[in-house]
Amino acid sequence: MQLIPTPKAPASLPPYEIKTRDADLLEKAIGADLLVALHDRGEKFDSIAFSKRLERLQDGSGGRMTMVIGGPFGLDERILNRASLVLSLSELTISHQLTRLVLLEQLYRGFSILHGTAYHK
Repeated sequence: MQLIPTPKAPASLPPYEIKTRDADLLEKAIGADLLVALHDRGEKFDSIAFSKRLERLQDGSGGRMTMVIGGPFGLDERILNRASLVLSLSELTISHQLTRLVLLEQLYRGFSILHGTAYHK
């Protein structure tokens, strides 16, 4: 897991400028990877549907997939438009630290379903 911290920006910068700066850093880090962006407007899945979508994404990823959680002001439209999947974990607002934990657990659950293990039950 690579963490790209939100750059320190003067408080006087408007949110769109901060998102633009974040997007510049993210694009460099993502490179040619298949991109999944987490966003409150994203698609919602149950565990079985998410595991099937993960499988399709994995098959089309060429071996590399990057998942992005936005900064305090969210993700720039440039990143959302580039994503192969825009995913929502919940309609609730969740801290970034907890979002990472929930995402990791859902990935583990999804791959457990795909591999037929009993974890997801």
